[in-house]
Formats: sequence, C-alpha cells, structure tokens
Amino acid sequence: MLLLRLFGLFLMAMAFVAFIVDGVKTIASNTLVMTPLGEIWSDINGASLTRIQTLLSDGAYALLWDPVLLSLLAAPGWLVLAFLGMLVHWLGRRREATSAIANEG
Repeated sequence: MLLLRLFGLFLMAMAFVAFIVDGVKTIASNTLVMTPLGEIWSDINGASLTRIQTLLSDGAYALLWDPVLLSLLAAPGWLVLAFLGMLVHWLGRRREATSAIANEG
C-alpha cells in the first residue's frame, strides 16, 4: 500500500509541475494556456504514445481508444494527473480496523 501512496504523490507532484508550467506559459503569452495530456505525453515519449495508439485503435479495443482515451488525452494534463494521483493515493490508503464484535450498550 505504501507504493501506491508514493506513486499517487508522484503523480500529484507531476500535476503540480504541469500546472506551474501552464501558469508560466499563461503569464508569458497573456492568454489562458492549458496543455493537453496528449501533448505532454508526446513531448516526453512520443514513440510510446504511437505504440499505444496502434495497439488500441486496431481490433477489439477501438471503442476504448476513440471515445475514452482520446478524451483523456485532450483534457488538461495537470487535471488528469491530479485526478489519477488522488485516485491512486486513495486506493493505497490505510484502512480502519473493523471489529467483528458489536458492542451493545
């Protein structure tokens, strides 16, 4: 569970960096700039994005690629990374200990 929480924090840190970069670009250009996740992924490793696209767009996973993943890739990168980071961090949370015995009082 610790690894999930650490990975969630890593994703949230990446979201924060992407948010700051978009903020700096917004101030510099004097217009609102929100970099899509697909552009961030393409800048980091475009070959893997192309491989994922060819893998998912052909065959049975075409419905997953076109409406779902294309929408995510068009969304602001910092927003998607922050949401995924919070989700992964929540999945790795410590659960409360529950007792099987009910106290009647």
